[in-house]
Amino acid sequence: MDGTMWYLGLYTPITDPILLEECFGGFLKRAGFKVLGGAFHPFEPQGYTSFKILGESHESVHTFPEHGRTYVDVLSCIRSKIVQFHELIKPFEESGVVCGGRVHHCSSYRYEDYSSNFA
Repeated sequence: MDGTMWYLGLYTPITDPILLEECFGGFLKRAGFKVLGGAFHPFEPQGYTSFKILGESHESVHTFPEHGRTYVDVLSCIRSKIVQFHELIKPFEESGVVCGGRVHHCSSYRYEDYSSNFA
């Protein structure tokens, strides 16, 4: 690893927590991510935010049931795993169940630009 981070963010109309976990939790495992832990926080009257700590970074889920959508993002230091995750969701992009899924290289922020702040 070279300290480079990779990001994928997407929207889905799925807001049910069980279905979201079956889909996206399954995609994480099939892509080879190691889930170390996480948390789930429900909101009143509806919706929730959750995150998973991954051996390779994290995933977060933010539901907006009042708008009929959920935002899911995955950040990883291993490009091949996030690319595999993206490959697994592509059939859902084509059917409209997922939109906006693109892998981004987090290169707009460089450690060198901020390293003097940590000295």
